[in-house]
Amino acid sequence: MSRLIYIPLLLAFALLFTSQANAQQAVFHNSGAQIVITKGADVNIQGSMLSEPSNNIAPKIQLNGNLSISGDIINHSDNLFRISEGYLILTGTGTQVISSNSSNPFLVYNLELNGTGTTLLQTNVRIINDLNFQQGYLDVGDQDLVLYSNAVTSGTPGNQSMVITSGTGRLIKSMAQQEDITFPVGSTSKGAHYSPVDVAWESGTFYSSSIVMLSVKPEKLDANTSPQNYLEKYWDVQVSGVDNPKADLTFHYAPEEVFGDSTQIYAMRFFENNGQMWPRFDGELNPVTHSFTFTTSDFGKFTAGDLGTSDFSDVIVFPNPNNGAFSIKVIAPAEGMMDMQFTNMAGQLLYSGQIDQGIHEYDFTNSPKGVYFVKIFFSDKIVTRKIVIR
Repeated sequence: MSRLIYIPLLLAFALLFTSQANAQQAVFHNSGAQIVITKGADVNIQGSMLSEPSNNIAPKIQLNGNLSISGDIINHSDNLFRISEGYLILTGTGTQVISSNSSNPFLVYNLELNGTGTTLLQTNVRIINDLNFQQGYLDVGDQDLVLYSNAVTSGTPGNQSMVITSGTGRLIKSMAQQEDITFPVGSTSKGAHYSPVDVAWESGTFYSSSIVMLSVKPEKLDANTSPQNYLEKYWDVQVSGVDNPKADLTFHYAPEEVFGDSTQIYAMRFFENNGQMWPRFDGELNPVTHSFTFTTSDFGKFTAGDLGTSDFSDVIVFPNPNNGAFSIKVIAPAEGMMDMQFTNMAGQLLYSGQIDQGIHEYDFTNSPKGVYFVKIFFSDKIVTRKIVIR
């Protein structure tokens, strides 16, 4: 049952739904009007919802119940389109589109994915409270999907429901304070592969303008020149408006996304120097859990590979500083056994031996606190790393 109320002084009308209603298509003429769906009501639109321009008044749908739409949501108006409170539920079985003529973002209080298709954003969308995953995909395309600082993700994100990025778009999280989050992203180009990124902050000063931006691409990073073993996926993580940020970033991938031998890939972080992208191997990759972690203050592009050449060898000491017990990770695909030396600040040799590619544990807990150095003798260079024992 529905009632139509006309209020001349306010130039507004409201459709008050007290039971479930169905419509093939809703055309919303925004001549100073708003649609109000009362608490507990469910409205199901089996088609598209269009907002047609009239009198340059911003359209608004006041949701206290649920509004389910299987078709497109198109704002032909130049004004901001808002859906407040309640849940906007996307139930399409094919491709749904959210688009707008307005330069303002599409504002949604709660958005739920609950169809078997993909929703493509053709306008920026901002979520105020909750992004809920049941089934279906949300493709940001070339747009930005922004979660406000108080917004959360809920439901069951995974292979059947996630955010994907087919273009240059990003998933952005605003955060006014230090907040550990999981970005529910993935790809569907070679089957559904959920590839979330966990962000756990170690430090940082946050402000109202602080944001974390992320996109994931189901392809090999161009700068990753690994010829034999590499991950056909990379993530781009950027941070803005945070002073002295440092975080543990954990990236998850599917075994099917590894080209070559999955036991011969290493976590890689790429940074730009003089217009070129260079790799760092300072992450820890776990081939059993199909994930790798970086503790970093330098954000950028993250992936995995072997690079297959000694030109990109590296030595990582962790943890550092430490109490004298530490591990040394050597990345040297083209090397065999190498000499190593452990010295103090005065240059006195405390230990010498050989080391090969991989992770090796050492115990110098009986050594006095101070600064030490480890040297690894590669075939074409010597790599020195400082170690602080506290």
